[in-house]
Amino acid sequence: MRNDLSMSVNTSNGLSVHTDTNTDTEGEVLRVVLASLLTSESMTVGAEPLLHALAGAVGLAGGVLWLRDGLALTAQATWAAERPEQQVLGSSVRTVRVARGVSLVGKTWETCEPRSATMRLSDRAPDTWRTKRPALHAAVAVPARTGSDVLGVVALYASDNHQQYHDQRALAALRPASHLLGGLVERWTRHDTHAKLTKRELELLVLASNGATSPQIARQLLISPWTVKTHFENIRAKLAVPDRAAAVALAIRAGMIA
Repeated sequence: MRNDLSMSVNTSNGLSVHTDTNTDTEGEVLRVVLASLLTSESMTVGAEPLLHALAGAVGLAGGVLWLRDGLALTAQATWAAERPEQQVLGSSVRTVRVARGVSLVGKTWETCEPRSATMRLSDRAPDTWRTKRPALHAAVAVPARTGSDVLGVVALYASDNHQQYHDQRALAALRPASHLLGGLVERWTRHDTHAKLTKRELELLVLASNGATSPQIARQLLISPWTVKTHFENIRAKLAVPDRAAAVALAIRAGMIA
């Protein structure tokens, strides 16, 4: 895809968000995601640079990585071209929970398809964040997919001081990256989740996945049933799941145990 839109926005922190008539925007987006897949194992390290690079590739001013948290999406990382907007955006979305089907982000989750702000929605919140200077408006949102399962949504934002931006072009450029983004989020989740658990906790999950009861686990590991109970309580808290079965299912899905 060739992008015939040319725009450059200079920011207060020296960054430049730019698209050029000779830029292969779709190819640039794919290169950004592939580079993250090859170099970044941790969401903590890799998410903000990814948002920066994706927004820059399509000429937008900010981004948020929303990931599934139970029955809602929550913001895991933010980036904005202007420092004040970065601070406001981060604090604004920190406690927001986006329901399935609500706003551009929630609608993207519901449909499993990339969407743009030109698609009419009955509920736009939380698609606009009023900052000290410009507002940031959601322009495009792309699901991070593995098969038909949406792990999260990458939303990119335009600001009031941008020129009129044709978000359909950005949407077309980002669409092919949906499954690559899903693979990246899955890798980050596996890495970050695995890092939360101790070797002993992983041992318990392996035994539980094979059908062992708490007394059987206690006998096999030569620990007390109360210690087994404490370990599983810690595992549930670390993984934010309601019970042992959910912990085992998450560990298998994330590739922590076979």
